[in-house]
Amino acid sequence: EHAQRTTTHTMDLLASAYGGDFTDADALVVDQPQQATNGTRTGTLDDIEHDDEEPSRSASLPFSTSFQTSTALSISAAPPVITDAEKAQYLHDPRARVVNHNTRVGDMWAPVVGPTQPGMSAVNESSMKNCWTGHVEPSHIDDYTFQQEYQRFYTQGVTSDPSGAQVDEYGRPRLVHAASRKAWFGDEVLPGEASSGGNSPQHTGADAAEGDNKTRSSSSSSAVAGSKRKRSSKGKEAAEESGGEEAHADEQSASSKRKASKRKGQSKTKGQIAEGGQQEGDSDEEAEEDDESTGSGAAACKKSGVGKERSILHKKPLYDYQGRTFVDTPSQLRHRLGQVPDAFLPKKRVHTYAGHTKGVSQIRFFPKSAHLLLSASMDSKVKIWDVYDDRRCVRTYLGHEEYVRDISFNHDGRQFLSASMDRQVKLWDTETGQCLGNFSKGRVPICVRFNPDPEYHHEFLCGQGDHKVVQWDTRTKEVVQEYDRHLEAVNTVSFVGDKGRFVTTSSDKTIRVWEYGIPVEVKIVSEPHMHSMPSCAVHPSGKWWVGQSQDNQILVYHCRDRFRLNSKKRFRGHEVAGFAAQISFSPDGKYIISGDGTGKLFIWDWKSTRVYKTIEAHTQVCIGALWNPLQTSGIATCSWDASIKYWN
Repeated sequence: EHAQRTTTHTMDLLASAYGGDFTDADALVVDQPQQATNGTRTGTLDDIEHDDEEPSRSASLPFSTSFQTSTALSISAAPPVITDAEKAQYLHDPRARVVNHNTRVGDMWAPVVGPTQPGMSAVNESSMKNCWTGHVEPSHIDDYTFQQEYQRFYTQGVTSDPSGAQVDEYGRPRLVHAASRKAWFGDEVLPGEASSGGNSPQHTGADAAEGDNKTRSSSSSSAVAGSKRKRSSKGKEAAEESGGEEAHADEQSASSKRKASKRKGQSKTKGQIAEGGQQEGDSDEEAEEDDESTGSGAAACKKSGVGKERSILHKKPLYDYQGRTFVDTPSQLRHRLGQVPDAFLPKKRVHTYAGHTKGVSQIRFFPKSAHLLLSASMDSKVKIWDVYDDRRCVRTYLGHEEYVRDISFNHDGRQFLSASMDRQVKLWDTETGQCLGNFSKGRVPICVRFNPDPEYHHEFLCGQGDHKVVQWDTRTKEVVQEYDRHLEAVNTVSFVGDKGRFVTTSSDKTIRVWEYGIPVEVKIVSEPHMHSMPSCAVHPSGKWWVGQSQDNQILVYHCRDRFRLNSKKRFRGHEVAGFAAQISFSPDGKYIISGDGTGKLFIWDWKSTRVYKTIEAHTQVCIGALWNPLQTSGIATCSWDASIKYWN
């Protein structure tokens, strides 16, 4: 049937082309029929219709009338591919920022076609995934270049465009700028500024100037609001975050309205709604704010025994895109952990931390990484600051009612202790700001230290004003041991060596060496010419222990086998009589530093005991000085002028 239809169609084409009638079989010249191989039959039109008739004479045709048909099957191994029409609909340029089509669910969940790797089982195929959606291949950027650009963006706010979509006139990738330092590192985005961070387009000079003007206007408005608040309080203490953090005018007005409504509704019973719309749930917070402003919080604390602990987070959000917080070590510092850099003398002041309203008593670097700085102040607050990025206050810990004397990190920095004159030692969670426990024996704590031994990470020592050293367990919140051999207040506690020994100094002008857990001292150092030592430190090598003597010199003791004085090594030149000036060493142990009562920072050479450099650091007594363990010349100092300065 197929052959007949083909013959009829061919005759019609010939008739229309030459105007003749080709339906007659005699008009065609045919050959003898032959049998084709491979299932193919060869012949002419006349052979198919009249197999038994004899061939006739042919008419002259301008083309050959021979044809053949095949019944063989062919298989194509090429996989299915996307056509041009589908490509325009479903594919887009990877450099494009917008997808112009809505992908169908069936296309997203369609099975994968094409050849697979030989020997690849389902288990091996699932193990190839490095993310929940599949396998992400590494980019063309190597690790060194990525870390370099990452650190450049977080320090300078600019980096090269990783996509390489746009290049400059020299063929280099264009630079991607952050919207502004405030928009990228702060907790809010200014109006008119992009909030996409590094993906935002490059700003022009006019845009940058406009952003700077907005920043200055915002800071000036907050300053005006702060001055109004001070005038309204008539000389009373400013609000908690008046220094260092930019307060918002609407929050200040809301706070003033709550206090006004509190005063108006004092005649009403507790639980009723005040006239200004304030409900019962905020009464405790209002009472706490009023106590802080009027100074009656100390009496309330004495009645209740424990203050109301809380904290304020200033750097939002708490978690980044990978779930990390400010406590985690930054990626640009991880390769430097454990290294001991060569120390050099600092040249200038690079930053001043302002936020405390009264003198700063102690500062501590975060263990190992030193990317955070913890400070305790006479304003009863403890603050933690960023050291490397934007150098702003990260969190404020509130709960003490009196002057905070000492602070101490645990081995990993996740927790820290704070000792205050309100006779309370509080254990804080560094990340969340939660108070994990209160420890008190009814005496004033002067110094606290966590045990660095991994077996006793949950225990700490507290030197008290009643000449005792108390050993606490943070898990059970109970006293484990008491060391009561001193005759006056215990000033310092420091762990030396790796055998569980610790050294204490007291106002009784003695030094006592103890074995941890044994309430009897191993050795007593007491001489008629000795003075009390309110501050001490241990050399990075662990061989030497130094104490700040009240006769304006630093004494050195050998603390390995026999605890004895090194009479040939003394550091003089500073004036520390009457002050507990902090002592610190450089990471390599080449230099020793200390503040003095005139606000100067002294730097001595450890070997020659010669004064290398003196810096006019503060206007009042320089009570604290610490050397950054990861920087060659980074030094932090604090003073009673309520400021913390960083030198490099």
